[in-house]
Amino acid sequence: MTDIKLKAYRFSEEEMSKMIWLKKLFEKNEYNVSLYPEIYYSTYEEFKRVFGEIKNNIKEEENTPDYLGVYTYGGGLKKDDSTDEYKIDIETPTKEGCIVLFSDRIKSFANNNSFTEDSVRFVVLMHEVGHWLTHCSRDKTGNFWKYGFQLKNKIMKEGLAQLITYWSSNGNHIHEKVMEKLTPKDRYGILDINSPYTAYLNLLIKSKSEILAKLSHLRNTFYFKDDIMYD
Repeated sequence: MTDIKLKAYRFSEEEMSKMIWLKKLFEKNEYNVSLYPEIYYSTYEEFKRVFGEIKNNIKEEENTPDYLGVYTYGGGLKKDDSTDEYKIDIETPTKEGCIVLFSDRIKSFANNNSFTEDSVRFVVLMHEVGHWLTHCSRDKTGNFWKYGFQLKNKIMKEGLAQLITYWSSNGNHIHEKVMEKLTPKDRYGILDINSPYTAYLNLLIKSKSEILAKLSHLRNTFYFKDDIMYD
């Protein structure tokens, strides 16, 4: 077990409002959202000190949401009975997991692109919340994404996380600009249609209820290949 070095995150009013809105959206579509993730706002180096090299996030390309934050369903606060202190246990998975937003990377990205730290943090948070919701919310059969979430189904996972980010940002011009900037481009500076982070664009024509109904089915058919699941 590792001593906690991460700083707990405090929601803004807008972020809390969107979290409640997303919870109600999922519940309206027959999901149960009862377990919330722990959320931290610390530097990337602090994250590595606590979680070590166990996360693939280290390899994420720059200018993507997952370069600025991470959702992991391993870890979580555990009470050490010998010291009566709470620590992060990186070995024991938790159903709700935790989110770490990388304060240094978010601030750097915001400064380099003339965005506010708040606007970048909002988009990154909603993306990681998207991962949490698609993984942890229980459908009407009582199931969460129990099997296959950890597999290389990146088109599905990133497409859905980006879609939820878009739902949360839709109507806010600044958030939409941040999201666009955090979507990979090809060598011509156009959105890269081959990137998993652009997969959400093809899903925009579908209603929220259609998407969430499909999610419940797809989580039980994890053995399909990533591109087949997405299709």
